[in-house]
Amino acid sequence: MTVLRPVGFEGSKGGFSVETFALIIESPGQVDMTGISVMASALGVPVRSLSQAIYRAPSVLAGDLPAENLPELLDHCANLGLDAAHAPNDVTPPENADTFELAVHIENAARIPHAVETLARVTGVAAEQAFRMLAIPPGQVLGNVGAAAIDALRQRFGAGIEVKTAIEGDGPFDLYLSRSMASVPVLRDLVGHRKGLIPLGLTVEEATALHPRLPKGTARLLPRAFLRFDVVLAPRPTLSPLAGPLLAELFGVAPAQVPLLQAHAPLALAERLPFKAASEAVDRAVAAGLPVSLEASGFEHCDLVVEAAHDRAALADVLGAAGWDVPDRLPARVAADLPDLDARWLAHSLERVGARIRFEDGAP
Repeated sequence: MTVLRPVGFEGSKGGFSVETFALIIESPGQVDMTGISVMASALGVPVRSLSQAIYRAPSVLAGDLPAENLPELLDHCANLGLDAAHAPNDVTPPENADTFELAVHIENAARIPHAVETLARVTGVAAEQAFRMLAIPPGQVLGNVGAAAIDALRQRFGAGIEVKTAIEGDGPFDLYLSRSMASVPVLRDLVGHRKGLIPLGLTVEEATALHPRLPKGTARLLPRAFLRFDVVLAPRPTLSPLAGPLLAELFGVAPAQVPLLQAHAPLALAERLPFKAASEAVDRAVAAGLPVSLEASGFEHCDLVVEAAHDRAALADVLGAAGWDVPDRLPARVAADLPDLDARWLAHSLERVGARIRFEDGAP
């Protein structure tokens, strides 16, 4: 606990001066939305206002608090998981500090339940809604948070889960168009008939001007800081003499492995690269006669095939829980057109019961 120290005397009690302090939130720590709601009720303030103050910490939560009440208040904050301290009443939080948007990518499928539970606790939503927030690429889940909150959330999500940040309102921005979206004039003029993630690199001003003209729910502007890209080798690639050395230099492909790559293409030579690194690799590869393309990571849909399963009952349980039918025989396509996180979670669940699976590209 922070040691209390005199900072002057303000107010009075029974004719005597009363030493007072301010209560400072240094970090959200491990607090959940349930705890914030309890604290907001006790303080008589709106939950939303208190949550914003906590997630933009450091912030002054209250001032002119009697020193005799501070130990109890600090204990209460600690019990809720908040990192709190006291300060003189005239303390002012840092001005003009950046705030951030936050996206979460689950690298290890075994950590999906932990990520869902953590996000549900932090935001106060149901687990099903938390999963969908994480599953909609690029996993954009929170905004208007400070650096202390990011550090705390990285600790809470832990290993196998990447927390990505973008400065609030900062570009460049790229455009995502859903496959089901009907073409509209503003988008035809901008991108033709392309769908999916389109790396436009819009400035803040350009994105602000475009946003009101986009069809709601089917078109999104995304901060590029959240996005990762794959370098994908084209199907049945014909390689120039310069391609072999570049495959080795950029992607660690030994000469003996080149025929295998050609036989199994299309495939990703590099995955989840930031845009700059991925686009530079593509430019160098194309210049050397290596037919590759830049594709957004995590936006693809795929089918799931079970090749074998030694426990049919367990296979049926997993598929039934996910809403899919059990095939009469194997191998069989057991699920189709799955978004990335759904596919990886179902695959992980099937592999846990001993099924042998493979992914196949979904319908374009």
